[in-house]
Parts: sequence; structure tokens; C-alpha cells
Amino acid sequence: NQKVLLSVLKHSDMDIDVANNGQEAVDMVMQKEYDMVLMDINMPVMDGYSATLRIRELGKKELPIVALSALTSKDEIHRMFEVGMNGYLAKPFYKERLYSVFSMFITTKQQEKPIENVVAKETELKTQELELEALDIQKGLENAKHSELFYKEILQEFKDAFGESAELFEHLCDEMRYEQLRMFIVDIRGLSGAIGALKLHELSIEILQMILFKKFDIVKSYSKNFKEEMDKLNRDIDKYLQV
Repeated sequence: NQKVLLSVLKHSDMDIDVANNGQEAVDMVMQKEYDMVLMDINMPVMDGYSATLRIRELGKKELPIVALSALTSKDEIHRMFEVGMNGYLAKPFYKERLYSVFSMFITTKQQEKPIENVVAKETELKTQELELEALDIQKGLENAKHSELFYKEILQEFKDAFGESAELFEHLCDEMRYEQLRMFIVDIRGLSGAIGALKLHELSIEILQMILFKKFDIVKSYSKNFKEEMDKLNRDIDKYLQV
């Protein structure tokens, strides 16, 4: 899991420390200020539940702790929140979902120095000329800690995984599989906000509300808008990836 995480985050420009077991994780958190902890549930010496509970007992009440677990039953999820975790990522985890979690729990700090990479500066100027309809590049780059390489990787993975999701939306509506649709829209809501697809993010919130209120006839009427927004986003991603 450590190797997978480090591989996924290699272009993120984040400072990452790795604990080999739960006790090490507790010790590290008490010795240094972190923005967030990704806590593997199945660590040796002290498991993720016990480590999280200990961290909270030692006074780190506000530190975001996100569980990494292959088990995401209702009982497991309940236990995660019971010991003080703020969220969870189901294994196998993907780059775009990690990105969504980072944007949710890590506050973007103002850069202490300007970006010195000339290529990044030139790309920023070019993006202003792209006339994007569905993608806020600046917001996405902020969430990616201003790493354009990492951001572009996320966009490509998002397009690969969700580029055809308008068809899935319509299919789930036709099959009346509303629980699967709810989970799908929850994913879209988080990921779209993280990459800077703000219109799709707002649309996903509306759709999710209709699902939760069981307004299924209204949910189906969103198919056209959802497809239009996804088409715009796919075009914007293609434009930006070519810069």
C-alpha cells in the first residue's frame, strides 16, 4: 500500500512521511504538524483504529484522518467514525479519489514563493486563451498544490474513468437502480469539485438531493443536462491536456 500511494503521489509536490506501523504513526503525529493522515486500517503493532483513537486521546482532535481499507461494510464504516476518523477510501484506491479527499480536507495555503517553472508559467498564460466552458483550471491547480503534471494526470484518469458516464447515468435511471446511481453521483460530486468542474459539481449536488428525496421522475429528467455538462467537460479536458 505504501508503494502504491507513493507512486500515485509522486507528482503531487506534497511532503509525505511514511509510518511502518500504527505506533510509528502515533509517534510521528505527536512530533510534527501534519495537514492530513491517511491511516491504513491493517497496520502491524497497532492497527489503524487503535492508532486513530490514541491520536485523538493525545489531543489531536482537529487533524483530518482518512482511513484506507478494503472493508467498507456499514459496521466497518461506523467503527471508523466512532474512533474519530473523518472519512475513508476503499481499496483499491485511485488517484482521482485521493485527489478528491485532499481537496476536501486540506486547506490550500498561499504559496510562499512564485512558481519558478517557466513551462508552468507559459502554460498558465495559454489556459487563459482556451475559453473553457466547464473547467476552472485555477481551482483545479490549487487543489493539486499547483503541480500541473499531477493535475493533468488526474484529468486524464477522470476522463478515462468517467468520460462515458452520461450513458451510465441514463442506464441506471432506466433500470431504476437508484442506490447504484446515488453512489455514482456521490463520486462525481466529489471528483468534479476537486478537478474544478464546478458546474458539474453543482449539478451533481442537485441530482443527489433529488435521489435522497426519492424524486426519481425528476432525477431522470436530469439526463440531458448531465450529458451536456459531461460533453463540455470532456472537450475542456482534451483542450487543456494538449497545452
